[in-house]
Amino acid sequence: MKIRWLRVAFAAIATLITPMALSSGVAFALAPYTCTWTGGGGNANFSTAANWSGCNSAAPQAADGDSLVFNNASSGQTLNNDISGLHIANILMQGSNTGSITLTGLAISLSGGITDTSSSFNNNINVPITLTASNQTFASSGHASDGFGALLTLGTNNITFNAGANAGGFFLSGGLAGSGTITANSTGAANSSSSLNTLLVQAGTSTYSGTINVTGTAMLVVDYSSGNPLGTATINIANGAAFVVQGSGDTATIPNTISVAGKGPLTYGAIESCLGLAQGCQNDNKDSTITFSGTVTLTGDTQVYNGNYFSAQTTTPANSATFNFASLTTNGHALTVQPNSNTILAGQAASASANAPGTPNTGVALASAHPAITLGVTMAAAATILGIARISNRKLSARTVRSRR
Repeated sequence: MKIRWLRVAFAAIATLITPMALSSGVAFALAPYTCTWTGGGGNANFSTAANWSGCNSAAPQAADGDSLVFNNASSGQTLNNDISGLHIANILMQGSNTGSITLTGLAISLSGGITDTSSSFNNNINVPITLTASNQTFASSGHASDGFGALLTLGTNNITFNAGANAGGFFLSGGLAGSGTITANSTGAANSSSSLNTLLVQAGTSTYSGTINVTGTAMLVVDYSSGNPLGTATINIANGAAFVVQGSGDTATIPNTISVAGKGPLTYGAIESCLGLAQGCQNDNKDSTITFSGTVTLTGDTQVYNGNYFSAQTTTPANSATFNFASLTTNGHALTVQPNSNTILAGQAASASANAPGTPNTGVALASAHPAITLGVTMAAAATILGIARISNRKLSARTVRSRR
């Protein structure tokens, strides 16, 4: 009997408290919500309930795992996350915006992923992000690019940056941490500028130690103006994808272990030197040297390239690019340079053609270029002929003796 009365009492209290809580703006979130930014609260703070719709008449709650939607109402605005410990399931940016959307403020944790379908302008997520679940996708299918201006921490979680046919790609300038696998993928058509800049990493020294897989027609563009933005990552460049080395200086050292094949999405090269400018390769007028101090393995015939990645070189540029490989494993594949690109192979790459399939080296071409070698070959041939003649003469003499007997 007492238990029944307690249940009745608690139900009555709940009935009285719920309307009071709702009228006072206090949220009792029982499940994650899809919160859409309206900006009706008179400020740019996440914690203002009137700035959101669909959010249970409240602002997003730190532990709820809500999904946040930013559309035309967010266009051209800088929005501030002032909610400490905010956990988000998904972030969606959409609409035909008239200006960039920029998120700033306190760090967030993310369990679902980020999708950008905006049709114009670049959007910026400048809050530190920590992934709390694996196999997340950051997807861009509109014309906008997405910038990440604060630290992205993966932990052991995997993430895919997927750029659609017309997407601008992703720009990471806040640094990388963790060991989860990163996949940079593009579904843009080969020989099309839509496949450019799928993942541009511009940061100082990174603590990242995972594996980066570059697939489809994606380009991994890394800025080495200061430090190594990829840490100790292992980099795998699939046939049809590309790795572009850029920076404001004229030298770069790549300590990472790399596997690579092909000629890249625009068929110029699977590895490109783009040093001399902070961004882009146009009007690059500096000689450059890229030193690959880590092991580079060819998984197929591979071409490297120096110059503007937006158009193939038709005349040899004045500036050269030297690709110096400290440790190169060809696996019988050829390493070549794009014609008219003033590209020089050095280190182990200088003799890489010896491991490539083709016409066996008989020594004839080498001999013709070096008189000393020619003389040596001639003398060796003469000695061989003389030796054969002596042997034949001995056999003939032996036969003569036997016939006389």
